[in-house]
Amino acid sequence: MVNAGFTLLVVMLIQFVLLGSWMLFKNRKCFFDIIQKWKPCLAVGLTSTLGSIGWFTAFALTNAAYVKTVGQIELLFSILITHHFFKENINKTEMLGMALVIGSIILLVYSTY
Repeated sequence: MVNAGFTLLVVMLIQFVLLGSWMLFKNRKCFFDIIQKWKPCLAVGLTSTLGSIGWFTAFALTNAAYVKTVGQIELLFSILITHHFFKENINKTEMLGMALVIGSIILLVYSTY
């Protein structure tokens, strides 16, 4: 668990430096907008970090197939939140994708019993 946590820390630091550098050189306005609005950006970064810690912990504790399957639920929530809060329509392709994800989760759950 300690090795996984350290790896996560290193990867996130590399991502922070590379993305920050890229934004500074490619889109200075966006970079400085983020710096000015550091409080909400910090909240997003913190919740993202906690999510990554959760993923790494789950992968360390159980079978990766189970973790990835549960992670597919994230896709469903993303589409439903987008529809509910942002009032975007769900198209047929997204509906098919959600049905396939739900079907695969059901198949995995029933195949383990």
